[in-house]
Amino acid sequence: MGSPLSVPYLVGNSGPKLINHCIGEDGWIDPVLFMEYRRKSHDEWTQFLRVVEKKRRALANESSPFMEYRRKSHDEWTQFLRVVEKKRRALANEKDAEPAKKRTRRYKANKLEMVDASGNTIAADPKVSPWYLLYVNPSLSNLENKKFHAKFRRRFRLPYENYEELLADLSNSGKFKRWQSADAVGRPSSPLAL
Repeated sequence: MGSPLSVPYLVGNSGPKLINHCIGEDGWIDPVLFMEYRRKSHDEWTQFLRVVEKKRRALANESSPFMEYRRKSHDEWTQFLRVVEKKRRALANEKDAEPAKKRTRRYKANKLEMVDASGNTIAADPKVSPWYLLYVNPSLSNLENKKFHAKFRRRFRLPYENYEELLADLSNSGKFKRWQSADAVGRPSSPLAL
């Protein structure tokens, strides 16, 4: 470890000014120099805080218009915060005292409707939709038509044969039982192909 006498900045009892001045010739931190550095930096920091506190008190005692404005705005802000806190507490107490919400009646979902050939409005049947008529239950002439297969592949990025295979796999897997059974009233669900 370096000795305190070999360090030139200790002359005049000034002590190390930076932490890297505490490193001895062997590369290790000299504990004596480090403790001196810590004491000095603590003393400087304490002195700085005393000066700041003294200036703050002097400014607080001044009766300049600026200081009056600051005091007034601080008091207004404090009063505003008190009012906000009082209202927040009142709302919290009010919510605790609120009776339970009245249950509202649920309405049935709107049914899909369509207009038949005679102009009457009837419930929409999924088996009458364009998708079902074109792709799920196509006519035999469409299945033999190359344009039908090209259009299906272009629209859905999948050959029609693969679509049929996927549909068969899903129907057999049991993962979509909801679309293969009836509801509680006995109405059948929409076909899985849709």
